[in-house]
Amino acid sequence: MDITMFLDQQGTDLPSFLSDQGIGLISTVIGFGIPFVILMKVALFFQELRTKFDDHDLLVKNNASVAIRQGSFFLALCIAIRSASPADLYGDTFMSTAEIYLDFVLEGAGIIVLLFLARFWNDFVLLRGFSNNEELEKDNRGVALVEAGATIATGSIIYGANTGEGGNFITTLVFVLFGQLALTLFGKIYELITPLNMKEEIAKSNASAGLAFGGMLVALGFVLQTAVSGDSTNWSVDTFLFLVSTIKGIAALLLVRWTVDKLVMHRIRLQDAVGNQNWSVLLLAECAIIGWALWIADFI
Repeated sequence: MDITMFLDQQGTDLPSFLSDQGIGLISTVIGFGIPFVILMKVALFFQELRTKFDDHDLLVKNNASVAIRQGSFFLALCIAIRSASPADLYGDTFMSTAEIYLDFVLEGAGIIVLLFLARFWNDFVLLRGFSNNEELEKDNRGVALVEAGATIATGSIIYGANTGEGGNFITTLVFVLFGQLALTLFGKIYELITPLNMKEEIAKSNASAGLAFGGMLVALGFVLQTAVSGDSTNWSVDTFLFLVSTIKGIAALLLVRWTVDKLVMHRIRLQDAVGNQNWSVLLLAECAIIGWALWIADFI
């Protein structure tokens, strides 16, 4: 089928088709870009309230840790809020444009609440023993990278939990909690299988240690996004499927990490790279692991 036949089937010509596409793009940017920017500004406002320092002032002073925190939060929010995308609502002839806008804003606000609740969990449970604000003010990039990994993973979990039919805010909240528990469990497993004391390395502002741990959390977040997604049927079945998918995903990720360490990066061990603070090796390794995680997520 060529372009002319396609346009004939649509009952339009090329100028009209391009005009309609342009108008649709402009209306989407204005109609949903503005509410999204407002939601983002509100989220960043509350994000800054939880710190005891001026984020802008530290950014001006080239504090990379604060930039990592803010950037990862922005990325996580963009990932999570995709589940509130109004695109699917256009097919609902029973909803007016105003109702679609309202639904987007309310769902987006709920996602922000979930993201903040998960952030508190990550700060006080996953990163227990650290005062994140104090460490970031000192530009501890190890802590910043672990926090960033947990935040991005949380955004992926929220996105997965908020998709599918048959659910509501309660089911989303419960499966986000399940996802956070899985992140915490994985963090404990990761500490046990790593020869180095990761918390000590992170406390010493070892960015390589933070990158290694944070990268694994991002990878697991993509796997958990699949584990918590899908249509809701009943609590027992959904919970059972989540547990099975999570166990398979964690096992697969640990195997992937071993493969990357022993076979892909065969000339240097990842633990040596962490100890030597060789972040370039860790960056390459974590990119490979995260890439494989995206592939794993399609099969669990």
